[in-house]
Amino acid sequence: MNRQQQFNDLVLRVLHAHGPKSTSDLYRLVQESSPTLCDDREDCTRCKVSSEPLWKHDMRWAQQMLRAQNKVVLDADRRWRAV
Repeated sequence: MNRQQQFNDLVLRVLHAHGPKSTSDLYRLVQESSPTLCDDREDCTRCKVSSEPLWKHDMRWAQQMLRAQNKVVLDADRRWRAV
């Protein structure tokens, strides 16, 4: 399983276990679930936010991929929910 698939699975598992969550709540829960995968020392070089860890970028990408696959939705109150 590649890194992006791991984040897709993590996001879904967290949402199924904890219910709808904001992106900031997902950051915390995903990092608690997999601290090795969510290494704050690894900076993201893909985006313009230089101080952001790579895992946060990957997690947001997972949210968008899952949304495109109709596996999650973003509610009106800006919380992600598993479908």
